[in-house]
Amino acid sequence: MENASKALIIAGAILIAILLIGIGMFLYTSAQEPIGEAQDQMSEQAVRMFNSKFENYSGSQKGVNVKALLSTVISSNSNDSADARLVTVKYGSSTGSDSSTISTIVNSIVNTKTYTVNLTYTGQLISQIEIVG
Repeated sequence: MENASKALIIAGAILIAILLIGIGMFLYTSAQEPIGEAQDQMSEQAVRMFNSKFENYSGSQKGVNVKALLSTVISSNSNDSADARLVTVKYGSSTGSDSSTISTIVNSIVNTKTYTVNLTYTGQLISQIEIVG
């Protein structure tokens, strides 16, 4: 009789453990969808923040504004080590994403001259800025 009651207690403990594991799995799978949505929203916001640094300079700009844009590109490229976030600048025959190439382009920009700034996107991110003028 004692063995039978111990067996029932053990069986009850096992059933409770299985029930708790099932509830835990249900809560885990229920929470995955909202977590995934939050991550997607955060990445969309990060893309908007990244692109907004450059989009204000799109179109016709004075040289002084182009120089400010190029300073922003140098700063962004030095802060973002990921290749996907490096912005390449093209002006005339010069093209590059490193600070020395962009600094050379800055030195060739005339403050009072008007330039056209064209943005190229790769996926959702700005990947290249072409300066024409």
